[in-house]
Amino acid sequence: ARGVADLAAGKHESARDLLRLAAEADPLRAHKALGALSVLAEVTGNGEEALRLADEALERDPTDAFALFQRGRLLGLQDDYEGARAALSGALEQELDFTDALIALGDVAFRLGRFDDAERYLERAVALDGSRAEVHALRGLNLLRLNRVGEARTSFERGLEVQRDDSTSAGGLAWCLYLEGDPGEAQIRLAAIVDSRRGVADPEHDPDRARGRRLERDPRRRRPAPHYPGVGGPREPVGRIVVHPA
Repeated sequence: ARGVADLAAGKHESARDLLRLAAEADPLRAHKALGALSVLAEVTGNGEEALRLADEALERDPTDAFALFQRGRLLGLQDDYEGARAALSGALEQELDFTDALIALGDVAFRLGRFDDAERYLERAVALDGSRAEVHALRGLNLLRLNRVGEARTSFERGLEVQRDDSTSAGGLAWCLYLEGDPGEAQIRLAAIVDSRRGVADPEHDPDRARGRRLERDPRRRRPAPHYPGVGGPREPVGRIVVHPA
């Protein structure tokens, strides 16, 4: 418990030592410590070690839902979407209401072009937890792929209700307005997004400004970053929504 608490508090060296001791001291529960060590490796920039630790956790307990989730996430970050889907589906089999696994599966399905599957996962995810703007935004983007503009608009509006300054939801809503025949209002909203980013020290290298510029071209390329259930609660998202260039 102390190792997980230190991980959540950002005390990485202490967390590493305590979690390694926990894994050695209790072999029957070592998979939990290894899962937390995987998160620690990821947040300190060692993705390869993070995946190795997730795999080791699954060797100890193949039914560990969090380790399956973590493995699926890490594979997704490597663009191994089929491997990610298999691991995340395994996590969901262990915990039917595993919201983060549903979100991650929705993202994977979106990237594989399986938009109907993505909608099923994301619809269920927001029904379980409607408090995350980036998930409403991803659902809206997926609904746009399904040409369900009205429902997409509702998702973006829900995202803005949760977080008024969520640029992805704001840009997605502008896109919907454009598609619904109101380009003037869409342009006003896009201009507001750009204006909200003025005043940064180095706008050419600011990732949020870059997101805003790409958003004006097409807001339908997004990736939600997950929380870390079971490891000290949610941690700061890694980028919230990662926007990939067209």
